[in-house]
Amino acid sequence: MGAPTRARWQRRRDLPGFVAMAVLAGILLSAVLGLSLGAWLTTGRSMTPVEVIQAFMNHELEFTGSYFAAMGAVVVALGIVVVAFTIWWRKTAIRASWVDVAAQHMASPKEAASLSRKAVMAKARELGVKGVGK
Repeated sequence: MGAPTRARWQRRRDLPGFVAMAVLAGILLSAVLGLSLGAWLTTGRSMTPVEVIQAFMNHELEFTGSYFAAMGAVVVALGIVVVAFTIWWRKTAIRASWVDVAAQHMASPKEAASLSRKAVMAKARELGVKGVGK
């Protein structure tokens, strides 16, 4: 898995907001489309959600099971779209990294340890460099 990248961290940080927004949008969309679809199933004519709500308030329409069925169908359809999009996104998303391209060529901490002051002084003493060790 590796260390967390900036993009992964950003997605993880933003995930609750995206999920909340998607749930609210799904509820609104299922209500709007469900009311229109339910009215079409009940009356046989196309109505906007505003017309459907006005018809309910004026007692011209009754809220029947077809409205719940229509809203449920919209929720299922939205769920299928969300799952399909998630699968597509995971397969095609570019994996951004927090580090640049040259970072893969950098030395590891183990490799860089030989460049520390302590290691360089020990190597200088070993090679007999004068003035080292003061």
